[in-house]
Amino acid sequence: MYAKTTLTVVLALLTSAAFAGDEHRMGHEEALPSFTSLDANSDGSLSKEEANASEDVIEEWNEIDTDRNGVLSSSEYAKASATTDTDDDADDEGDEDD
Repeated sequence: MYAKTTLTVVLALLTSAAFAGDEHRMGHEEALPSFTSLDANSDGSLSKEEANASEDVIEEWNEIDTDRNGVLSSSEYAKASATTDTDDDADDEGDEDD
């Protein structure tokens, strides 16, 4: 009885630990919206005001704005979008049993 209880507790802990890392990505499974759909004034860059239209972009702002100038260029945004797509593909590769 003790061994079964211990095994159950250990498996529960391992399972919860395995899924803990997915919590951060839960809202980022979808691709980021297109750059042009956010660039409301069509100036070729995104201000924080424009980016407010996407919660995902705002949450990742500091990672996307790599030159730290307070606006997102189309190249910074493209790199972030490519990373999001690559992360999704990497997640799919490990799900062959699904």
